[in-house]
Amino acid sequence: MTLDRAFLDNLRVRSAGRIEWGPGLSAGELDAAERKWGLKFPPDLRFFLETMTGGSDSFTHWARTADEVIAERLAWPFEGFCFDIEHSDLWLPAWGPKPETLAGRIKAFRPFCEAAPKLIPIFSHRYLPSEPSAAGNPVFSVYQSDIIYYGANLGNYLENEFFGRWDINPWPVKTRIAFWSDWAEGECDDALA
Repeated sequence: MTLDRAFLDNLRVRSAGRIEWGPGLSAGELDAAERKWGLKFPPDLRFFLETMTGGSDSFTHWARTADEVIAERLAWPFEGFCFDIEHSDLWLPAWGPKPETLAGRIKAFRPFCEAAPKLIPIFSHRYLPSEPSAAGNPVFSVYQSDIIYYGANLGNYLENEFFGRWDINPWPVKTRIAFWSDWAEGECDDALA
């Protein structure tokens, strides 16, 4: 799926009445957001954000969404894991011996989550990894430790989310993302002790 102007024009037309689209952000606004939030928009996401923005509050609008909301969305993946560590007894042997206290478990888990590529919120709990800084990263749906692919890349995600194009077979994800792909591909299914 090539994310180009024709694709985005088609997205506007086909989702009319369901999603309100606004003008894109300037290069300066995107540069400021990257500096402020310590992230780098991959080129396909940057192109999308320069071309159009979503009018719904479920979209992260990097120039208008309140700072506290953006901060919450950026923290959502980590906080979700913390919830499962506390309430579902989530623990992987790779994280080392399981500390006895919740505070100890959170402290021991934090470096693993912080070492993973930062996830950039797009829409609701759909995220695109900031690394590698190249087009074609998969989009993840992140809800606590329930992580699934929601698109093989940004264009495929937009088709799935806004065109309703779902396949029974998984899409060919070409770029594996450290930590996040392990969860999406079920390699951590035994994590609930």
